[in-house]
Amino acid sequence: MSTSNDGNFVKTFGIVLGLLVFFMFTVMTIANIISPEHGDVDSQLARITRNIAPVGSVNTDPNAVQAAAPAAESREPRTGEQVVNAACAACHLAGVAGAPKLDDAADWQARLTAVGGIDGLVQSVINGKGGMPPRGGSDASDEEIRSAVAFIIGE
Repeated sequence: MSTSNDGNFVKTFGIVLGLLVFFMFTVMTIANIISPEHGDVDSQLARITRNIAPVGSVNTDPNAVQAAAPAAESREPRTGEQVVNAACAACHLAGVAGAPKLDDAADWQARLTAVGGIDGLVQSVINGKGGMPPRGGSDASDEEIRSAVAFIIGE
């Protein structure tokens, strides 16, 4: 009785395997017929090269970097409030990493006294302090930073 079951299993397994192979070749044939991107090897190679090309590149030409620098300086200067909203508020509204909060006048006065007035505070912002990166992580000019500091301390 077990040889009969083994024979039936082998027969059924062979039929199922044959059907799966037939189905696979049928699907592959249909896919090749309806595929819009079948062609010669050169067009396939060009498509693959285009798909794996880098998204960007690094410009290492020093002349190009110097030529781009003056364009950034030609913009209109921002007001202190604009600089504060764009760069400072992200940390100083919530007091991130011990940063003095914008609305804490006493803390700002203590810092003004500690660094020697508004000039010292401006230099502190330009150079960076503690967790704050230089210029507060912005591209603000010295004048824009001075006006932002003046805005924060209420001058």
